[in-house]
Amino acid sequence: QSAAEADAILRGGSVPSGRAAGPAGATATSTGVPARATGTPMPTGFRTPFRFESDQVLLVIDQRSLPHALLELPVKSAHDGARLIREMAVRGAPAIGQVAALSLALTAWLGRNAPPNVRRSLVQSAVRSLLEARPTAMNLGWAVRRVQDRFEALDAAGSSGPEIAAG
Repeated sequence: QSAAEADAILRGGSVPSGRAAGPAGATATSTGVPARATGTPMPTGFRTPFRFESDQVLLVIDQRSLPHALLELPVKSAHDGARLIREMAVRGAPAIGQVAALSLALTAWLGRNAPPNVRRSLVQSAVRSLLEARPTAMNLGWAVRRVQDRFEALDAAGSSGPEIAAG
C-alpha cells in the first residue's frame, strides 16, 4: 500500500483505499491529489529540499519532520542556513552544499548597501559560521569557498555592493 501511495503522489493520480497520502492532516481533493488541511493542494512529483519564497527568503524543508509532515523553515542569512545544517534539518551532501551557498549569497545580498569593509566582515563571518556548522561536509566547504571566491574576485575588482550581490 505504501508503494501505491508513493506512486500516486509522484504521478499525481488518486490515492488508493480512500486514504490521503502525505503529511498528517492532509486530505485528498476530488481529483485524488493530496491537499493540506487548508484545502490548498500539496505538492506532487519531485521536489527539491528548498525553494525561494521571495528574493530575501529561502524556504528549506525540515528533513527531520519527514515523512510525517512537510515543514518549511525560513533562511534569511548564512547564520540561519548554518543553524539548520548544524541541527540536521538539512541532510545529504548536495542539499547541504546548495543551502550553504544560497544562504551565503543571501548574506551578500543583505550587505549590498553596506560600506565595503562592513560587507567583507559580514561575508567572512558568514563563511566561518557555515564552515563550522558541519566541518566534515565536503560539499558544504566546496560550495561556500566557491561563493566566497566569487565574492572576493568581484570585491577586488572594485565592484559595488549591488554588483557583487548580483554576481
